Parts: sequence; C-alpha cells; structure tokens
Amino acid sequence: MNTLTYLIQTYPEKKWDWEGISNNPTLTMDFIEKHPEIPWVWYWISSNPHITMEFIEKHPEKPWN
Repeated sequence: MNTLTYLIQTYPEKKWDWEGISNNPTLTMDFIEKHPEIPWVWYWISSNPHITMEFIEKHPEKPWN
C-alpha cells in the first residue's frame, strides 16, 4: 500500500480531489477495482501508466478517453 491509498482508506470522509487522484501515477488498477464506490474520473485514469488493455476490456462500460 502506498501513501496515497493509505490516506484514502484511512480518511474516506475527507473531501478528496478525485480528478487529481485519478491522475496520480501511483494509483493502481487493483486499488481502483477494489473501490468501485469512489467517484473515479475515468478521463484521467485513461492516461495512467499502469493501465492495460486487459483492464480496459474488462470494464467496457467506463467512459474511457
């Protein structure tokens, strides 16, 4: 668990900048999948360096960029 995911899990009630977090390169696809309740900004997740075609194909309902 990295610092970002630790903080999100420890303080879920905070008013997070989900656009900025969705654009964070330390965010993993595994964390995103485990937390579908988070209002992810898929435009920014689309540019995450850890994203794979497998992940995109697994979630065709998302508004990919």
